[in-house]
Amino acid sequence: MAKTSNDALLYDLSPLEPLPSASPRAWLRWAFGSLFVYLLLYNLPFPLELLPYQGDGEPLAPLREWLLIYTQAKTDTITWFGTKVLRLENVAPVSSGSGDTLFDYVQCATFASAALLLGALYLLLDQRGRMMRFLHAMLRIHLRYVLAATLLGYGFHKVFPLQFGELDGERLYGTYGSASPMNLLWTFLSASPAYTVFSGGMEVLGGLLLLFRRTTTLGALVSIAVLGNVAMLNYCYDVPVKLYSSHLLFMAIVLLAKDARRLLAVLLTNQPTTPTVLRRPLPMWFLVPIQIVKLALAGWIIWTAAAPNYEAYRQRGSNPPAFAGIWETTEFSLVAAEGKAAAPSEHWHHVVVQRYDPKQPTYVTVSRLGYSKQTYTMTVDAERHVWTLTPVGKEAGAPLELTYAERTVEATATTPARKEVELSGTIAGSTLRAVLQPRDPASFPIHNRGFHWVQEYPYNSNR
Repeated sequence: MAKTSNDALLYDLSPLEPLPSASPRAWLRWAFGSLFVYLLLYNLPFPLELLPYQGDGEPLAPLREWLLIYTQAKTDTITWFGTKVLRLENVAPVSSGSGDTLFDYVQCATFASAALLLGALYLLLDQRGRMMRFLHAMLRIHLRYVLAATLLGYGFHKVFPLQFGELDGERLYGTYGSASPMNLLWTFLSASPAYTVFSGGMEVLGGLLLLFRRTTTLGALVSIAVLGNVAMLNYCYDVPVKLYSSHLLFMAIVLLAKDARRLLAVLLTNQPTTPTVLRRPLPMWFLVPIQIVKLALAGWIIWTAAAPNYEAYRQRGSNPPAFAGIWETTEFSLVAAEGKAAAPSEHWHHVVVQRYDPKQPTYVTVSRLGYSKQTYTMTVDAERHVWTLTPVGKEAGAPLELTYAERTVEATATTPARKEVELSGTIAGSTLRAVLQPRDPASFPIHNRGFHWVQEYPYNSNR
């Protein structure tokens, strides 16, 4: 059947010919051109960084070099804009794990300024709106895959519950008052792996739906719900990913905008709507290769998101350090050279030994009765039976050497058999002796409460 002029408006990839109706207004073309440029700049170099074989000696190694050149040029441009145009100081990027640094805000201002200028150039070059439908279709494809890759990456990081860590070690002793809002959020989410898996599953669902043109609208709806929640958590709990999550949410809204009128007709005004045509007819010799490339790209995005997270989850806890776990103090003494005992606030309450990653050192956190803490890196000399603790922090002092002795305490009528570790040594001229026994993380109420369908009374251990 021949395609009518009205049908042409429904095709994403319609021919590059003038619109049958009046050309879009100038402000609309300028706004669209600016939006197109901004989102393209913000997301580059996606998807080039996802391509495989970029290691040394591999076929795409030159691409990695070009990406490094691009990244450096972008950094230099943003730094120049912040320093020379905005008259700011300390604009250079910092590697802190935060996505809300001054550099990140200057980056958005730089992209926005460039987008407004290039949007004006697009307004002059496309005065009749010939390219608008085509560029809009390309933008939608770009945003679909950007969002899909991001949601799948974050989603699988939760489906295999890794993002928020495990609720163990020092986190089990923290108080609400001493926790930062972000730490409180991370603790809340790590307390329930099932909820973490559920939230990650919803992100994965949104990402999978966006990979296919037919399910893009549903994927955008799911993504808006998921990313709206993520953005609010970031804002309300001071998580430094506010800019990025807001941009992702905005991208999902842009994807949904095409079908906004049809959705409003169905959901609010109870009016019928017409289906949209997803793709104009294409010859098989062209359609089949395109579909193969699309499925290969979608499969690669899913694989690169799922495989590393699965491997990290599989290896988590597979190689624990020596003495890993929580050790509570049963006996303690710290006596100065002149025979004066340390204040009770200096007594150790518990010691946590853990390693966050197999590639990282073993960390030891010593918590005192006076609520002060000190973190060390630890090495164990099994032959000499010595813990070497190197203080971590700005006021780090000399390493401590503590001799340890392991023993097993026999069971009694009231207590089971248990292990103990006795530490002895000198700290800042004072003689230390501490006896530690392990505590199972499952003994904390947050772990052993379990799930109950029937509850006659609420259970709130803080009351």
